[in-house]
Amino acid sequence: MQRLLISYELLEPNRTIANRNSLYAELNSLGAVQIQDSLWVVCTEMSIPHLLANLQGHFSRKDRLLVAKINGSDYLSRSGIHKLPRL
Repeated sequence: MQRLLISYELLEPNRTIANRNSLYAELNSLGAVQIQDSLWVVCTEMSIPHLLANLQGHFSRKDRLLVAKINGSDYLSRSGIHKLPRL
């Protein structure tokens, strides 16, 4: 299992609540934990390209999406990232 960071920026002006809800449903189905508004972490066997491919359908061409592996367990947080250890 690897811990992957998912970060996105929704830049499409016509983004609807339904689009966002379908994205959140997909992330929740993967077992991802929301750390900040558009920052999630998931512990998965999926490769980075596979996870990226799974999520791309929820984004427009203007939106930004980043999937990166988190190595180690060292981090500092003022708030929000207290959920990270449970993954």
